[in-house]
Amino acid sequence: MKIFDFSNNVLDRIIQELSESSRFIYIALFQIHNPAPKFIKINDSKFLVVFYIPRSEQGLHTHHDLQKMKFWKRTSKGKELMTLDEVSQALEKPLRKKISDLTDMIQTSYLEEKNRRLRHKVYYIRRINSYYQHMVKKYKEFEENLLACIDNEYNRDPDKIRKLQLSAKGFLYTLDMFWQVSEGDFKEIQDIADNPRLKDKFIFIVGTSVNIIRNSLNVHGIENFSDHALFYDRESTKVWMDSIIEFVTLLKDEVKGEPL
Repeated sequence: MKIFDFSNNVLDRIIQELSESSRFIYIALFQIHNPAPKFIKINDSKFLVVFYIPRSEQGLHTHHDLQKMKFWKRTSKGKELMTLDEVSQALEKPLRKKISDLTDMIQTSYLEEKNRRLRHKVYYIRRINSYYQHMVKKYKEFEENLLACIDNEYNRDPDKIRKLQLSAKGFLYTLDMFWQVSEGDFKEIQDIADNPRLKDKFIFIVGTSVNIIRNSLNVHGIENFSDHALFYDRESTKVWMDSIIEFVTLLKDEVKGEPL
């Protein structure tokens, strides 16, 4: 059913619309002052039935004075005045529905935003972790070669020194790559991290650790490790690598349960 609040001067337009329809349509026209239904033939198979629905002389409103209350309800006896409680309940029901719908919409929006942030963090933390894993692998190779040279400091094998030099260069290269990638990628997620301290930890722990390890190996000279340099580099590098490992562990906690 279509309901129009049109006057007689637009009746032709309604009839034109109905002529293009494929079924009967009943239309209630307000302000057509004809108490009896009016039948208008559209074509051989269609009729427009016009009903007159008079406006109530008692508009809907309520009042604390029960004698002035004008909200009505239909009963088996006819129409009766609604009490204030009944009016309140009638208004409260759609209001509760709107509040429920709004709550559902807010929860849905929150979950969508939470999932969007999670996907964003997973993408960048996965990239950081990839370079981190590669760097840790090179660090372990460097540490093994470093220990091999320290254990044989009085009878140092030139081949072991060359392996140490190559592993040191490989470790430094992956360390620089890890820093470059993580510095850019972490900026993408630092403002949506659940742990607010990650931003400061990244700057002061990771940045400081990378610079100290890099400078330590370069100052002592990768090409010519001394006995003192070997021992110092092992202890210093281990301390600062532990700091990086601690940070990456905290970073992974941001997406705990997600495959990296």
